[in-house]
Amino acid sequence: MQRIKASGVVSVMPPVQENSYNPGYFSNGNPATGELATMMTAEWCNGVQEELINVISKSGLTPYQTELDQLWQAIQKLFSTADAEKWRKSMIGSIVPMTSSTLPEGFGLPDGSLFLFEDYPELKEKYDAGGFNGMTLEANASAEDKAAWVGKWVK
Repeated sequence: MQRIKASGVVSVMPPVQENSYNPGYFSNGNPATGELATMMTAEWCNGVQEELINVISKSGLTPYQTELDQLWQAIQKLFSTADAEKWRKSMIGSIVPMTSSTLPEGFGLPDGSLFLFEDYPELKEKYDAGGFNGMTLEANASAEDKAAWVGKWVK
């Protein structure tokens, strides 16, 4: 992907003119009724080009004429599964607001309920790495302590 290189190009993008048709859709026209086909304007082409270039550039890639999969590369980079997995792991043990009265599988309430590390190995991994510092009560915490510190895990 790169910006257009052809005769008639200008070095600065012209100002965008307001479209009176909202939304605007392409039409093939109709010669029988005199309806004109949609003419692609420089404003529209520049807009599409700049949107694509921005996705590529904002992902950290440099647009190159000979690479025809840069938009795909940019999308993969911006929404990588590795980043999503890092985010998911960072959320383990965190309080997550939900709009459901039932918890999805793999979720639990830090309400003093027993969670065995053998059943939740990622919870153990985070605990062992210090990811629960300041978020735990002692195993012998009283019901009053648990009620006063809702959201803390019990060792």
